Amino acid sequence: MKCFIHSALESVAVCKRCGKGMCSDCSSYTNHSGICPSCKLEDYEAEHIEVKKKIIFKIIWSVLFALIAIICAIALSLPIFWAGLIIPLIIMATSIVLFKRINFLDGEILKLRSALSQGTGVI
Repeated sequence: MKCFIHSALESVAVCKRCGKGMCSDCSSYTNHSGICPSCKLEDYEAEHIEVKKKIIFKIIWSVLFALIAIICAIALSLPIFWAGLIIPLIIMATSIVLFKRINFLDGEILKLRSALSQGTGVI
């Protein structure tokens, strides 16, 4: 059986999900997990959607908590300026890791789509 991406190479593994043959390069791309790059692309795309949902959720909650902080600051006669700083600080602190993951996923998805569309692409 030949590799489904690198048609000139013999496959050394078969995908556990879809049964496509993979060469050693394709298998090593997925850390020899038994999952082909095509199925890995599906995983990355699903994770991309989930991470975006988490970012939106965190931003919404951050704004709500910041508004509560501003209301409490007004009620306690504290400077609103400091309470207003909570919005960007909370959003930055809670979302920075997720934004890094989105950037990684964007790069991997682009790389896999390119390799899969060419049929002989390097992953």
